[in-house]
Amino acid sequence: MGLHPKPIDNEALTVEIISQIKDKNNIHRERFSKIFYL
Repeated sequence: MGLHPKPIDNEALTVEIISQIKDKNNIHRERFSKIFYL
């Protein structure tokens, strides 16, 4: 597909992603679970 993903190297972004994954009411939680294979 020509995608060249880069690592998440920003602590603030990492913290935000984790908090959204932990939030059971977050509308994007299922999508994050698929992306990060949780």
